[in-house]
Amino acid sequence: MPTLLPFHRRLVLLFIVNHPKKFVPKDDLAVATKLCELDLIAAVESLIKDQIIGYSEGWGGRYRVVKEDAPEILESREKTLETLHREIILAHLPEDGSPKGNITLRRECRLEKEEYDKVRSSLVDDGTVGVGAGKGGSIYRIIETPREAEEGQVQPRQPENDVSRVLEKDLYKPFLSVVQNDMAQERRFNRYPFVAEETAYQRNPKGGRYQAPDITIALLKSYLFVPRRDLEIICFELKRDGAWDESSVLEAAGHTRFAHHCYLAIQTSYPEVSDAEKEKFQRVLKACRNFKVGLLTFSKVEDYETYEFHLQPQKADFDPDPDEIDLFIKWAISPEGKERLQRLLNR
Repeated sequence: MPTLLPFHRRLVLLFIVNHPKKFVPKDDLAVATKLCELDLIAAVESLIKDQIIGYSEGWGGRYRVVKEDAPEILESREKTLETLHREIILAHLPEDGSPKGNITLRRECRLEKEEYDKVRSSLVDDGTVGVGAGKGGSIYRIIETPREAEEGQVQPRQPENDVSRVLEKDLYKPFLSVVQNDMAQERRFNRYPFVAEETAYQRNPKGGRYQAPDITIALLKSYLFVPRRDLEIICFELKRDGAWDESSVLEAAGHTRFAHHCYLAIQTSYPEVSDAEKEKFQRVLKACRNFKVGLLTFSKVEDYETYEFHLQPQKADFDPDPDEIDLFIKWAISPEGKERLQRLLNR
């Protein structure tokens, strides 16, 4: 027996009330609401029982409003599809603030990616939900005592491509594309103007063991009530499958002298993962915590749904020296990128 949720009824009414025809074909309603058959039947039967809508057998089955002054009908005339999508997403989120992955949640809600992304962004912006970790990202309810999304453990995944011949340099361009699109949307830094570039081959004129990060984001944050703007640097150090260990963390941490947030992004290969590699991952995770570096993994670099955030970078005890930030931008960011940043800063 399906569980009749309030938004099932409201979703059905929204489409009946706003349908261009007085009599709504049964098939149109099934396609538009995207409810499974049992949920749709339960919602429709409850509305018919309450004499809010009626049903006729003609033309393959049609529905119409029979009680125009019913509170639910009046409410439906003022609702939008987006408000119902908000209800649907919230109805599928745990009440206790536990995180749920975006991929799973979107599937459960039967929403298209564009529909889901739009509403999720709205929920994040108004403080209803928070962004957590997990493969493909996750969200969670913000309750009176907000619960931080738990740091996950690496889970075995089936390989989606052969990474045995991949070089680190082969990861840069597809990773940058993911950063500029899916990650910018899911991690919400596309709220601000930003420049994202491949910086792996740039060299610090001062020298040093650890040079430029592989991928760099420079974003200009502004605020509604605080009269200032902040330039924030986010860096990613990429490592291909089998070419990462605790020293990789030191390489990522070395960028904190000019970056506000640093990530180590490692490629993993399955199905067979040795116990030694599992232990190595735990050592890397511990080192990332100690150095306040973020950690993410991916199996297929061009597919964001294979990305998993295991650890978010923690705020350092002090911000990078502005002189170091300025110098980094001078030697690491392309002329086009510097020009765009200057235009943004001079607005």
